[in-house]
Amino acid sequence: MRDKIKIKRSIGSNLTLVLGCLAFVIIGLYARHVEVTIYDHFPEGFVRFAGWLSIVFFGGGGLLAIISGGLWKPLAKVDRIGITVFGGFGMKQHIQWSNVEALKLKTQFLAANQKVVHVCIFAVDDSLVKAYGGKWGKKLGKKLTGWHTFPAMTIPTNVTKLSGDSILKILNDFKAQYDFGKF
Repeated sequence: MRDKIKIKRSIGSNLTLVLGCLAFVIIGLYARHVEVTIYDHFPEGFVRFAGWLSIVFFGGGGLLAIISGGLWKPLAKVDRIGITVFGGFGMKQHIQWSNVEALKLKTQFLAANQKVVHVCIFAVDDSLVKAYGGKWGKKLGKKLTGWHTFPAMTIPTNVTKLSGDSILKILNDFKAQYDFGKF
């Protein structure tokens, strides 16, 4: 077994984000310069405003994702000490193996019958959950996901090539070998 494994984002998910943002920027540019006669049922100001809004939101959001490193940083790093999950804007959260209580797969159901499987890392104490907004963040997280217990960290499987089962196996193997600082 290796001493360190990086769980990377899939190229397809990164490409989808960049191309999707680019498409909406192009639509926004078009909407700013289109003749209003095409859109007889929309006022001219609304079409231009929607164009600007699309350019600012998707162009700015896409650039922010690229600049913040969210596209090329790994999703998570697993090593002898514990698990580090990387978020956007340089955020990262680390938990040591001795503080990991359980590792589970949980499914979050979204609109239009979509679902995302998460590898959930539950901590022995709730101190790590407080990093994501304290008790209000925990309540909001439970409400949004529909989960009764809220994990300290999650690794979403919809942005990586690995399945939830394979990520869970990697984490369980590392926990079995390195728990309590056994090097």
